[in-house]
Amino acid sequence: MATKNKTPLRQCTGCREMKSKKEMIRVLKTPENEIVLDATGRKNGRGAYVCLSQSSQKPWARALIEDGGTG
Repeated sequence: MATKNKTPLRQCTGCREMKSKKEMIRVLKTPENEIVLDATGRKNGRGAYVCLSQSSQKPWARALIEDGGTG
């Protein structure tokens, strides 16, 4: 009996839509308080997923600017 592989879904922090993990970019805050883009999705640190639409990129970019990337 064959089983179906489940596609990992993540919620975009910008538009709040559920999308495939592969369709999104992971933005990550490292333990050293650096903000980096994680192309592999496997780096250590606190992460959030963002899709590639313009409406999704504005909220998290603005939050990083206002927060200075420290919060």
